[in-house]
Amino acid sequence: MSERIILPVSANETNGIEDARSVRFQEDDGFVMHYATYTAYNGRAILPQLIETQDFLHFRIITLNGSAVQNKGMALFPRKIGGRYAMLSRQDDENLFIMFSDNPHYWSDPQLLMRPSEPWENVKIGNCGSPIETEAGWLVITHGVGPMRRYCIGAVLLDLEDPTRIIGRLRRPLLAPE
Repeated sequence: MSERIILPVSANETNGIEDARSVRFQEDDGFVMHYATYTAYNGRAILPQLIETQDFLHFRIITLNGSAVQNKGMALFPRKIGGRYAMLSRQDDENLFIMFSDNPHYWSDPQLLMRPSEPWENVKIGNCGSPIETEAGWLVITHGVGPMRRYCIGAVLLDLEDPTRIIGRLRRPLLAPE
């Protein structure tokens, strides 16, 4: 093969690998690891998984652990915040949560970050990938699901030092279908 690809290899992935969210993660000492969270689907149940690679030639796939490892949309921040790993998730298939951990493989104690508030996202809200660090804060591209399963793209800005604090949020979508 001329390209590196990842194929389903376990019973948990028999119906696919979905919703990969990749991030270049830099440790405090400068070490870089590339992570991708994804959803393994076997036709009945979903299972959040994590791929790790340093070189995009060798991959390690790990099942995430902890009470907060459920549903879809888990996305790591690209660096630690306050000495801890941080991740966005959607615990209940409706709202956006944030959680912190000392270990990138174990997650618990999710905190509600935001609920759908606008008509274009009134069914559910989620992230479209890992937050992007900017001078103004953490930029999170979101997706909202509104009436008739209409998906739109939005954006939220979180505080750099305390990403549980929302600085700004678009009231109208960046992109919407016609």
